[in-house]
Amino acid sequence: MRAKRVAVLGAGLSGLSAAEALSRVGHDVIVLERQARVGGRAHSLRNGLAPGLLAEAGPSRYPPSLMRVFGLAKRFGLEIEPFYPEFGTVVGHLRGERVERHEPSPEEFWGYTSLRSRYPGRVEGSLIRAALRARRTFQRLRGKEPWATFRIGGGTHRLAEALAGAFADGSGAELRLRVTVESVVQAKDHVTVSFLTPDGPGTLDAEYVVCALPLTQVPKIEFGPALSKRKRDLAARIPFSSAIRVFVQMTKPYWRDQRHNGFAVTDTVGEVWDPHFDTPREPALLVCYAQGDLACSIGRLEEAERLERTVDNLEAVFPGARRHAEGGASFYWDEQPWIGGGWPLARHGFSHKVAIFREPEGRIHFAGDYAAHPDWLNTAEGALESGQHAAERISKAS
Repeated sequence: MRAKRVAVLGAGLSGLSAAEALSRVGHDVIVLERQARVGGRAHSLRNGLAPGLLAEAGPSRYPPSLMRVFGLAKRFGLEIEPFYPEFGTVVGHLRGERVERHEPSPEEFWGYTSLRSRYPGRVEGSLIRAALRARRTFQRLRGKEPWATFRIGGGTHRLAEALAGAFADGSGAELRLRVTVESVVQAKDHVTVSFLTPDGPGTLDAEYVVCALPLTQVPKIEFGPALSKRKRDLAARIPFSSAIRVFVQMTKPYWRDQRHNGFAVTDTVGEVWDPHFDTPREPALLVCYAQGDLACSIGRLEEAERLERTVDNLEAVFPGARRHAEGGASFYWDEQPWIGGGWPLARHGFSHKVAIFREPEGRIHFAGDYAAHPDWLNTAEGALESGQHAAERISKAS
C-alpha cells in the first residue's frame, strides 16, 4: 500500500478516529482544528467549579453495544465505570407532581418522552406502571436495562485526547489548532485546502481530504467543484437539536441523606444525575440536561438566571437545593459557533438519506454525524465508525 498525504478537517472524535486509523497504517496526516482543543463535543468543563468536579458537556454514557467506544477505551487503558448507581431511589417530577420512588422508563433515562406522558394523568395508573415494570424486567433478563450503561472514567474527552496522542505518535503526523478552513479545491491529482490562522492565511496540498466538520459548517466552506446538489440540499435542510446542561455545585451530596441517588426525571430541568455518586465528594455536583423546547427556554436566559431557575426547580425535586447550592456553570450547544446546536435531527427518513455522505466526492471523504452508518447516527460510536470508514476507503484508493 502506497503512503498517501491526507488532510483531516476537524479534530472531534470522527476526525481523530480517521487520523489515527490513517496514521497507524503509514499515511502522512495533517489535522486542522478550528478550536484550541481536540474533542469537539467530547468536552469537559472545569471553570467555575471546585477542583475535582467533572462537568461533562457532551457525550457521557454508553450502552455496552458501542463496541468501538469500549474497544478504544480498553486499548488506551481508560477506566470504564457504571453510569447509573445501583443504590438509592430515583425521583420523578412531572406535571407538577413529585414521585419519591419513580420508576423511569428507558426512554426517560435517555432523555425522551416517557410512554406515561402520552396519556392523561387519570389514565396513567396501575396499568401503565405495570406495563413499564414488566418491560424493565424483560430488559433486565436480556441484559439491556438502562442501568447496564457505562461512562469513561475522567470524562469522554480522555478518549479524544488518547486518540490525538496515538495519532501524534505516527511518523509524518501533525495537528494544527486554531485553524479555520475556508475552501477545499480539487485538482486532478491533489486537493488544496485554504485556511485562516491567528498568524494569517495559509494553504496546504494533500492527495485526499477527510471532512469531519459539523454539518452546520459544511455549507460555509467553498468547495471546488461544488458538492453534489443532494449533499448541499441535505446540509441545508437538516435542523439541529437544542441541548443545554446546567451544572449546579452543592456544598455536599445532601440528597443521599434522603436515600436518593441524585438521579431524577423532570419536565422542568430535564434529566438530573450525580456524576460523582460513587464518591463521598464534598462539594458535590448535580447535572441537569434538557433538550428541545425546554433547552431553548433555559438557554434564552443569562448565565446567572439559568443557574437561579435551575436551583429553584431542583428545590422541588431534591428539597434543600437552595440551601446547599453554591454556584455552577452551564453549556448551551446552540451558542457554540463551531456547531450551533446539539446534533442533526435525522428524522422522517433522514437517517438513510444522510448515508449519501458516506460516498466521497472525488478526493474528498466525509466523517461525522452525517457520515455515520444509519445504525449509529448521533452517537460517539457513529463518530468513530465514520472516521474509520473514511480511512479505510482512502487506504484502498489507488
